[in-house]
Amino acid sequence: MSRVRSSTWLDALYSLPRWLCLFLCCASVGCFSGDETDPTAQEEPAFEFNRLQAMPDLVAAAEDEEQSEGETESGTGTSTAAPSNAAVPTADLKNSAKPGHWVAARQRMTAQESEFQGTIRSMVLSSGQPARTETSNHYLVIERPVVLQQGAAKDVELIFYIPRRLDLDSSSVLLEHTLIDRLGRVVAQNSGAVSLMDAYQFFTVVLSDGPSDFSFLTSMPTHGPTIGASRKDLDNVVLADCREQVPLPADVFGWTAISTIVWHDLAPDRLDPSQQQAMLDWLHFGGQLIVSGPDSLEMLRGSFLGPYLAARSRGAVSLGQESLDAINQSWSLAGPGGSVPIEWRLVEDSSFLGTDLELVGDSRFMPGTGELVADRTVGHGRIVVTSFSLTERSWRVWPGADNFLHNVLLLRPRRDFTRLDEDEFESVSRMRFVDFPNQQLEPLIYSKLRFFSRDWRPSERGATNSESNLDAPASRSEQALPAHRQLESREAWLAWTGGPYANTVKSGVGGWNDMGAASQVARSILTDTSGIEPPSRRFVLTAIGIYLVVLVPLNWLVFRLMSRVEWAWIAAPIIAILAAVGVVRAARLDIGFARSQSELAIIELPAGYDRAHVTRYSNLYTSLSTRFSVEFDSTVSRGQPWGSRATEQQTGDEREVTLNRAGALRLEDFSIPSNTAGLLHTEEFVGVGGRLGWTWLAGSNSSSPAGSLNNATELDLSTAVVVHRDDGGRWWAAIVGSLSPGSTEELTLKPVDDEEQWHRLWMGSEETDYLGHEFLLTFQEGDQKLDGVLTVDELKAIPGYERSWLSTFQATMSEFEAETEEEEEAIRRGLPAREWPRLARRIAHGRFSCAGLIELWMKVARQHQHGTFLLGTLERFDETCHVQPLPSQREQSALLIAELSPAALPQPMSDLRLPDRWRRSFSEDGEDAESSDPESSDPEATPRADDNGGTGD
Repeated sequence: MSRVRSSTWLDALYSLPRWLCLFLCCASVGCFSGDETDPTAQEEPAFEFNRLQAMPDLVAAAEDEEQSEGETESGTGTSTAAPSNAAVPTADLKNSAKPGHWVAARQRMTAQESEFQGTIRSMVLSSGQPARTETSNHYLVIERPVVLQQGAAKDVELIFYIPRRLDLDSSSVLLEHTLIDRLGRVVAQNSGAVSLMDAYQFFTVVLSDGPSDFSFLTSMPTHGPTIGASRKDLDNVVLADCREQVPLPADVFGWTAISTIVWHDLAPDRLDPSQQQAMLDWLHFGGQLIVSGPDSLEMLRGSFLGPYLAARSRGAVSLGQESLDAINQSWSLAGPGGSVPIEWRLVEDSSFLGTDLELVGDSRFMPGTGELVADRTVGHGRIVVTSFSLTERSWRVWPGADNFLHNVLLLRPRRDFTRLDEDEFESVSRMRFVDFPNQQLEPLIYSKLRFFSRDWRPSERGATNSESNLDAPASRSEQALPAHRQLESREAWLAWTGGPYANTVKSGVGGWNDMGAASQVARSILTDTSGIEPPSRRFVLTAIGIYLVVLVPLNWLVFRLMSRVEWAWIAAPIIAILAAVGVVRAARLDIGFARSQSELAIIELPAGYDRAHVTRYSNLYTSLSTRFSVEFDSTVSRGQPWGSRATEQQTGDEREVTLNRAGALRLEDFSIPSNTAGLLHTEEFVGVGGRLGWTWLAGSNSSSPAGSLNNATELDLSTAVVVHRDDGGRWWAAIVGSLSPGSTEELTLKPVDDEEQWHRLWMGSEETDYLGHEFLLTFQEGDQKLDGVLTVDELKAIPGYERSWLSTFQATMSEFEAETEEEEEAIRRGLPAREWPRLARRIAHGRFSCAGLIELWMKVARQHQHGTFLLGTLERFDETCHVQPLPSQREQSALLIAELSPAALPQPMSDLRLPDRWRRSFSEDGEDAESSDPESSDPEATPRADDNGGTGD
């Protein structure tokens, strides 16, 4: 018995090591399991994200809050948003944005477990990869600091740039942002899908405390679907939810996709100061603001918009049926079953509230409105004010309301509607513009926001970024108008919109454009005058051959004759150094071991405004690999690398560039390799200290126009010219010369009718003399035979002539288009005197100036532009963006394009007929139903004509 117990005890003793090992293994497994599953072991804070909302947002915030629970997972470290490379169904997208435009987005986020201090990094993803900027192999990352209190939800504004890549055909992209803590660790990530708008689509934003009252706008034909390339809406109508905050971007760069804002009974102080400044910038550069009376006028009086309103209220009035007679006569259109116009009618003996409008400044009452609507130009934009509220029910149910909205309030070209064939979409009419046939999808019609540096029409035929075709002849439907009214309708509208602009593929107008006409000219100037000229193959082979001959046979022969052959080894490195210096000098890489910056600045200043849009094109050269950064004085600034079509096609070398919003706005990580140059494109909205004033003098007339120019800005112009186009289409100009701040000049304008007179405006200007002055003197000196022809031999005989002129001279002669045999013979013999401006424009002879941009403006403006303008050059423009490290060499040339007085507003013209099915009857509870009345398909059924600006049959 004792032996048995002893055996059991021994067995247990022997098995103890095995049990101990098993215990340790189980304990270790338990520890690992606890690390993986225990949520309290996580070091990162947990975050909750609501839906990312691109501003302006197409979905009301109240609806977002209800849906956010299914879109995010509370209490976790990351959001459950779709991964960056996931395919997003277009039908499910809630945000919309335009390619080529900057987008502001609002993200509500909450740190649930602890306070968070760190950085948000934002970028645009396409097909799961960072989207590169067009014409560049860089992609943009935007950083900003953020502080989140534990448990407190915070709205954070993020900005993105959606590249306009012509080689991609995406219908959506992802806006992704990442939270990074102070240690550089990624702690959370979220993204939101954005549907890309077409080039012709823009936002119409309603600002009201009761946005649902304007839901009828979404179904009106002005904003509704069109039949053409697609059945998409012409405008994205945004009924903004302003209960917590007004969902508009904080600076004007996020406003370029907005064409129209409707303001109704919203207190102006609901917009913060940055939004107020952004609205004024947007308005002066082409935005349209519709103020819905009567209460809005009183609310806006004395506000930031007060000085720009078209009218003020003299008191409330009661508007009855007789007050609508002028509107009915001009804007009522034919209804079903005949040509009798359907008028805006009130219930018998009823009325509604309006306000008595009093015009302000240069405002006007809109023709055919019975003084119930007034408008005025504000810079390049427009404000329109209505005496009555646009939520007035009797106006909303009137079938002519869409005609009134489109042609009076929006001042767009008149339309015609025709029924589609039976086998097509029966409920939709085909719309076309009477004066611009086949241009239903032309962006120039739907937005008036314009920038010279972005939208100026390319000067060469067939340019890739121009799709505009507003010069097409009018169609047969103009038979409804007399010939003089047809021309008036078309030309007046073109004059008001600015004329020489073109839309850009995918982004329409107003978008960031690295391939526009101004950008192409700037690139040419910067690269031609950078001091870098890659050596040709012939030069390389010749240099190598000379070097080898000098280094080996000639070197040996010289010292062989001196009986000191061993010295040839000593001379070899000396010869190599001298050869290297000679090659560098001959190849014109003479910038040296330094950094240099060449900059062209374009300053665009609207009429009567003290803030300008400044575009800077910079060429940065470095002899050693350098990582540059640019610091902006203003947060209303943007910048990106700028390349060419060649760099756009490069793959595998994508580089990150950061726009840092911590403190001063900085563009960082712009890397340039050794002995190369990088192009940079930046834009800003900056104050210029005052306004340029232009007043026509008493006694000025069409045969001798004269005016007074006052420079109340801080701009010191070295050369300036004032040009004006009269109502007859004739151009007039006056040479101002230098114009210092605070000075006033009285000018008498003289006609400029031919190309030579245009270029003589700049003769003698230190900045732009190669446009004519210097070469004209050379021509006169070289023409020894006084026959009006300059030959190559005569050019060479001029003492100290510019050798760079010879190749340009010969190239220019070969491009002349001779009309007669005599001209051909003259061209073979030499350059005719009448062709000297063309040659002069091609000769830069190594000088850096903005003359090419002046030539671009003059060439296009004299064909299409209207109004009064000042063009001036500045020897130095304030440095509002600073490159670091500081270049040791820097040169700048600046061009001011100022609008002194805009083109006159055109007369509104009525549509020709009602669109199909735009006839509604309303029940007492306000819900609309289809009218059962049959529609007349008679194409000649058009509204009657009137004498008050509304036009029809």
